[in-house]
Amino acid sequence: MQKGCEAMVLRSKALKKDMDPSTKVSLYIAQLPDWSKDICNRLRKIIQNASPSLTEEWNWNGPLYTSENGKVVGFAAFIKTVSLVFYNGSAIKDSKEILSECPYDEYDRCVKFTEEDELDEKLLTKYVKESIKLDANGFMREEKPIEVPEVLSEALAEDKDAKKYFDGLAKSYKREFVVFVTTAKQEKTKMDRVAKVVNYCSEGKTLNEKYLGKAREERAKKTVKRGEPNHSEESEKEAEFKKVKKTTGRSKK
Repeated sequence: MQKGCEAMVLRSKALKKDMDPSTKVSLYIAQLPDWSKDICNRLRKIIQNASPSLTEEWNWNGPLYTSENGKVVGFAAFIKTVSLVFYNGSAIKDSKEILSECPYDEYDRCVKFTEEDELDEKLLTKYVKESIKLDANGFMREEKPIEVPEVLSEALAEDKDAKKYFDGLAKSYKREFVVFVTTAKQEKTKMDRVAKVVNYCSEGKTLNEKYLGKAREERAKKTVKRGEPNHSEESEKEAEFKKVKKTTGRSKK
């Protein structure tokens, strides 16, 4: 079992807009690798058995379970893990300390699984029920300022471009950087992450840019491997053709 969240959620190409949510969830799980399929099927069963009153929905490219009072819990399969998210998790009494802060929202709490055996059905059922109760009691999300660690503030202050970019970011992106630094367990790791944050900001990139970049590279490799058209190469060839055609047209005149 791992704490935290990561980028690159897996999606199913078979999903259609007009499908009902439960069908989408079933298809989504069916196309997953066996290890994550087993985890997701088990999570789905645990959540639905915890409270039949929950509504199964499809939102943000993943299964979402809501009560009449709002979002309760959801899960999504990633490249190496399956992440379970409690949308009011900050108020859950985490007796086993399995939940961790999500980088994109200060109230969400999540836990990652890599094997089905890691799922504690009794504990997760308890957390789902507690989450439902919190919503029913009027769980409030109050806006709180982001507390940037001093070590990060000092590092950003030494790079004007990085600081300008960081200061102009939306709250969610700032939070990702802050959580990235504050979740480091060792001082060396923390300082390495601070350096990475400053470097990303100086280049005008968000924390997940590296994941997005890798994803684009992988898609490009698969496209070439399948023998599909490489649009970047086509564009270059087309431009060259137009150039030659234009030159040839002039010579005839």
